[in-house]
Amino acid sequence: MVTDDDESTNRQLQEDECLALASIFGDSAFVPDTTHPHAHVLTLDLDETQDAPRSPRTLHVRFHFPPTYPSRDPPVHEITSVYCGTMRVTDEMRRAVDAGFRERFVLGEVIVFEWAGWLREYLEERFAEEAHANADRLGDDVAEHEVDENVEEADKEVSLLSTQETAELTSGQGEDAAAPPIAHGEPLVDRRSIFVAHAAPVASLAEVQAVIRVLYDNKRIARATHNIRAYRIVQSDGRVLQDNDDDGETAAGSGFLKHFLFNIVRFFVCIWVIRGFDLSGFT
Repeated sequence: MVTDDDESTNRQLQEDECLALASIFGDSAFVPDTTHPHAHVLTLDLDETQDAPRSPRTLHVRFHFPPTYPSRDPPVHEITSVYCGTMRVTDEMRRAVDAGFRERFVLGEVIVFEWAGWLREYLEERFAEEAHANADRLGDDVAEHEVDENVEEADKEVSLLSTQETAELTSGQGEDAAAPPIAHGEPLVDRRSIFVAHAAPVASLAEVQAVIRVLYDNKRIARATHNIRAYRIVQSDGRVLQDNDDDGETAAGSGFLKHFLFNIVRFFVCIWVIRGFDLSGFT
């Protein structure tokens, strides 16, 4: 039960508070609610420094001032907005605002200005959380898309042997030759592609085929997007045996590797460069 004196004092405090709030927020942002006596509507604008945003982040809150405010009870508030910008005002948000308001109310003190300041901070935090979550989802979507692309590329079955090499391997030519030692390079990553180089000293076509057979035993090599190779063998009579395979990489085998073997490497060698998306882990 509130006495007449208490009610009179409360109403005077409410009137003074409303004048102050209208002066702070502007006459259009804090206005009397013509449908409810002793009630005002606050329009909280989070984009007040921006020019005509596409989805204005505004929130409308109705405050009803009972005769017992502020001496005994807080104002009664109601969030009338369904959205604030692109963010939906959920029941969970309403409960959080109600708890935040009640936590800050002090008997005998007007509170709406402090509530409005806290509410602005709360909404800004919610928007920041939502933006962070959207960024994470976007990042996950992009990463998933890239992984799908990589898997799709890696799953492409590419014929990496020439017709002659296939016939030779199928017929058993070179099966008796032991593969020479093969050196494996460290993976090199460039623009989402992974390159791995392998080199071996060879003295005959049989050893070239043996190197090919050993490398193809590695499933990652067999399923790589591109296998580029070249070999050069200088025989005892001075004749040169050499060949290359671009495997779809224009001039990679016939250009770069062939030039490398002819001008730089002065011994019998087979070089193999693999391009793919999942080629790490070679030993």
